[in-house]
Amino acid sequence: MDSWYYLERRFNDFSHTLAFKTGEKIVVKENNSSLTKRLIQGFLLVGGILMCLYLWNNRPVTPKLLIPTELKGLLLPEPKPLTPFKLLGQDGDIYDIGRLKGKWTFVFYGYTHCPDVCPTSLSFLAEVFEQLKEQPGGLERTQATFISVDPKRDTPEILKEYAPYFHEKFTGATGTVKEIDAITKQMWAHYELSKEVDENGDYAVDHTSAFFLIDPQARLFAIFSEQFQKDPKTVAKAVSLIRKMEN
Repeated sequence: MDSWYYLERRFNDFSHTLAFKTGEKIVVKENNSSLTKRLIQGFLLVGGILMCLYLWNNRPVTPKLLIPTELKGLLLPEPKPLTPFKLLGQDGDIYDIGRLKGKWTFVFYGYTHCPDVCPTSLSFLAEVFEQLKEQPGGLERTQATFISVDPKRDTPEILKEYAPYFHEKFTGATGTVKEIDAITKQMWAHYELSKEVDENGDYAVDHTSAFFLIDPQARLFAIFSEQFQKDPKTVAKAVSLIRKMEN
């Protein structure tokens, strides 16, 4: 209180020097207490601005992801968090975003009646898993999910026979069109059912052939398009590098 009183008295004395004479009257140019308040407010305003500038310049900045040369074209510039979704698992249980957390998950979209792309791609991914098995950590925190975009024909029972056939770490899931779209759109995955149906009731399905890699935080981390599906050893090495980036 003494300091503020002293400061105000000094400002009051200074304000008297701003008085000037008009005729025989002495007119005070600025009210003493008003001038004091304005000067103090000015000091506080300048101090506040300086503090804001300091805090802005020293704010924590999230470091950008450094992408090794071997992984360019695979990794997203920044991992893309997935939003909640719900599918039907191969055991008739709920397959949701919680199934992705805590593990590295390969997601592949297709359908069990696929004549070539699906079996070829899943066989390739199975070879990748065998390569990963030889690396430190093996397959302890790695899994794969085959999501059928053809729920009309691919029941949980069929998926349970289909997906694990390629590898024991593979599981299947599907859902309604709306539920499937809720997850495919998040990964920019495309699929389209043909309107042409043959005499047996069969129809083709056009779909993305890429592998989508989800990290343990349920974020889309990398996309292995067809051009990166040449050599299982190369893919396994890339996955090993990606998993190291988690640390």
